[in-house]
Amino acid sequence: MLARFLSSFTSSSAKWYPILFDVENSLATFLGLDYHLRYIPLLSKCGLVKEKMGANGLKTYTLCQTSSQKGGYSWNSFFAECNLCSVELSTCYIKQFHKQLHFLWDGVFHESQFTAIEQYQKNLPTPIRRGLRQKQLQLGRKLAPILPLNIDVETPYDDSSASVPPFESSNDFTKDKTDVKNLKVLLKEKFFAPILKCESDFNKVWTAIDPDKLVSAVTSIVEALQKYFCDRGNAN
Repeated sequence: MLARFLSSFTSSSAKWYPILFDVENSLATFLGLDYHLRYIPLLSKCGLVKEKMGANGLKTYTLCQTSSQKGGYSWNSFFAECNLCSVELSTCYIKQFHKQLHFLWDGVFHESQFTAIEQYQKNLPTPIRRGLRQKQLQLGRKLAPILPLNIDVETPYDDSSASVPPFESSNDFTKDKTDVKNLKVLLKEKFFAPILKCESDFNKVWTAIDPDKLVSAVTSIVEALQKYFCDRGNAN
């Protein structure tokens, strides 16, 4: 499914996508997948990233670039097996992010070829990809039965850079069970913050929610929304 998605756009204009970095215009956003809940599990299942437990007890992920790594599978193996010719990996330091990143190139350089560094230096626009949203919805729908939505309590979720909504007040997350803390932060920043009125108090909203039912309810909602948008896309 991943190879089919990438091959759908190999004739489009080229773009370098960060692989293991949760930012705008990353490979995760290109695929239309949530970075932690769908994207990383997909790459792990495909054998393209390797999971390790860090010293701080949180999971970290490394790219399987060569088949010499334990497990014998790599991105190059994936490209060869699926006959993906207009794709390539690159690793370089990006000044804007102050770190070295792994990139996947997908597409064709219609004019002059450029590197991932030049893409950011020149602030090159994201190419228009016709039918992208429909392809994303189709991918999400096919992944649903293969990668059930699991809220992993050990998955790191860093909300230090997230904007604090106007309705923010002192939150005591320690009162919640461990298995819903990360999900609570995710829902607050990605769902409640954009839709609640400025004078609303998130804590009051949260007290009306039964944490014991939260994970199963969110799983059902995500699967229902995936089906809804996919059906809607097919209808259009």
